[in-house]
Amino acid sequence: MSTKKKIINIDQINWGIRVSTDKKFGKGHLSRCLQLSKHLGEKVTFFIDPFTLLTGYSIIREKNFNGADKSIEALRFRKIDFLIIDNYNIKKEIIDKISDIGNVIVFDDFKRKWIKPIVIGSGLSKYISSKKSKIIQGPKYAIVHKIFNKNRNIFKKNLLKNNARKIFIHVGANDSSNSISKILECLKPFHEVIDKITVVLFKSAPHYENVANSLKFFKNYELTSFKSMESLIKVYCENNYFIGAAGVSCLERISLSVYALTFSISKNQELNASNIKKMKLGHYGGNIHKISRFNLQKIIKEYILNEKFAKKTIIKKVIDGKGPERVVNRIKFLIKNA
Repeated sequence: MSTKKKIINIDQINWGIRVSTDKKFGKGHLSRCLQLSKHLGEKVTFFIDPFTLLTGYSIIREKNFNGADKSIEALRFRKIDFLIIDNYNIKKEIIDKISDIGNVIVFDDFKRKWIKPIVIGSGLSKYISSKKSKIIQGPKYAIVHKIFNKNRNIFKKNLLKNNARKIFIHVGANDSSNSISKILECLKPFHEVIDKITVVLFKSAPHYENVANSLKFFKNYELTSFKSMESLIKVYCENNYFIGAAGVSCLERISLSVYALTFSISKNQELNASNIKKMKLGHYGGNIHKISRFNLQKIIKEYILNEKFAKKTIIKKVIDGKGPERVVNRIKFLIKNA
């Protein structure tokens, strides 16, 4: 049922963010919403998945992973003025209905057609210059912490000094599709020339034990997860070959100037993946689920045994870390001029 929207004071907006927070959906959704919230002001409420934690913020837990009952209620009864949705488990038709109730902003990496919501699109899609456009996308709007851009030169200096063959694998901290095991199997024939492998994975990940056992085949390895971005950047600076997914972590790598072998591991990563190839922001391997074992090993071999990739960086500054602030400013501009 449609309800009349109230006039909003741009400086007094109550924001709600419905975000995927369960570890099985990875860290990307929460990471970019936390970055965005820093520029929204103090009046932010996170509507999170059930049985999950988010300390230091105002939170309300939803009843299920694909629901938004409590955030819809808050929007309907004017407890929040805007609802930002970053949850791919909520169907588009439900989001369209929420837009009839109140003001909605939606993260969309699928390039779907929307009528009412303001849309935050892919960080690597083409920038839309029209002042009236409700689609906010492109590298200048990529929601990435500024710490990655600040450490570009440090990363480059360390890369030049690193002569060992050290591989860093970061394809998702949960990796429900078990892509890491596929990659490790393809690396085993080259174990003698690999000095170290570092893998990012939650201990709660469904294939953690499988990955841990596969790593024992290599002479030097580390299986870890990161509590801070500083510690993550430190590990990037200790390695010189990088294998990753085309999600939020790929935007972080691009901002840091890391030239990686990148695979898409889910449908929402296809836009980033195609633009990585088009913009030459990495060595794109394809959709990892559509590549045969033979071809996957060939792609990985060509990357890790090619010395030119050991020192290769992204020269052009594509993502400068100011994206979150620009996104919020653009949203406020659209609200003022609605």
